[in-house]
Amino acid sequence: LSIAAAVLYAALAYGETHNVTNVAPFGIVSLQLAGKPLMSQLIIEKWRALADGTFWVSFGLYTDYAFMTVYSILLALFALRLGRKLATRDAANMRIAVFVAWLASATLPLDAVENFAHLMMLASPMTEGALMAATEKWTDIAFTCALAKFACLGAFTMFAAVSGVMLLATKPTRATDVA
Repeated sequence: LSIAAAVLYAALAYGETHNVTNVAPFGIVSLQLAGKPLMSQLIIEKWRALADGTFWVSFGLYTDYAFMTVYSILLALFALRLGRKLATRDAANMRIAVFVAWLASATLPLDAVENFAHLMMLASPMTEGALMAATEKWTDIAFTCALAKFACLGAFTMFAAVSGVMLLATKPTRATDVA
């Protein structure tokens, strides 16, 4: 899974270099966090005007379906592994880890719906009215899913950081505690 995640991430990172513009300085993240239909429309119009059109954006969104599956599983497994290590000190740590693993798992459907919303905007007809109608409909869905996904990822990051500090700060007191 780790190798798959690395390969998919590299593909996404390469494709993303083609998505950075003056209206989308952070590539697809600019669209994820646009929040307003007009901003989504401006970003998509700019991408459509590129020589490659929206190829790299679409490539990234479709590739992300594989990546989101892999990363959500890896994060959930990592949370559970940390929980097992910390449960030897306090059983409540495992309950927290299970909750964080569920949050990591929740990133999958959130990311999937977000990508679907972006693909619907990209697939809208080239006329301004059709694009505006699509962005009106899908921007709020994409934005809400993106915020929820990033909140779940932020909670996971905090859990991993605090768990790491706890594991580093706690030294084994007996030789049997080392294993």
